[in-house]
Amino acid sequence: MKHKTLEGWRESITQQKSSGLSIVDFCQKLRLSTSSFYKFRGQSQQQVNPPRFVKAGKPATYATIHR
Repeated sequence: MKHKTLEGWRESITQQKSSGLSIVDFCQKLRLSTSSFYKFRGQSQQQVNPPRFVKAGKPATYATIHR
C-alpha cells in the first residue's frame, strides 16, 4: 500500500462522506487501513476545529493570599 499525504487522506475522507458507504466498507473497497483512516480523520478535524481549552495557571495558595 502506498503512503498517503495528509492531503491525500483529506481527499479520501471527503470521498467516503459522499460515497454513501460506511468507513469500513469504503476502506475495504479501496484497500485502506481503517485505523489509519480514523487517525487521519481525527487529525483533519482537529485542524479545522482546534481544541478550545485554555491553559490554567497555578492556583493561589492560602499563604500567598494572606500575607
